[in-house]
Amino acid sequence: MQIYAAPSQLDVGSVTLFDAGVTYFSGDDKWQLSLQGKNLTDEEYRNAGYTAFGWITGYYGAPRTVALTGSYNF
Repeated sequence: MQIYAAPSQLDVGSVTLFDAGVTYFSGDDKWQLSLQGKNLTDEEYRNAGYTAFGWITGYYGAPRTVALTGSYNF
C-alpha cells in the first residue's frame, strides 16, 4: 500500500490477515461459548503513518489476539 502519491519510507506491500472464530450453543439454548482469533499468523504491518519535520511516525496493526467469551440466558 502506498500512503502518499510519491513513494516514501512508510509504504508497505500488501498484507493478508487471517481471522477465525467458532461458537458452541448448548442444546437448550441457555448458554454459549465462543472462541475468536484475529491476525492468527501474527503478521506485523503498518496501517498508517506520517512524516513531519524530519520525523517519521508509523502506526502498526494489532498483534495476534484471542478471546474466549461465554454467556448464559436466565
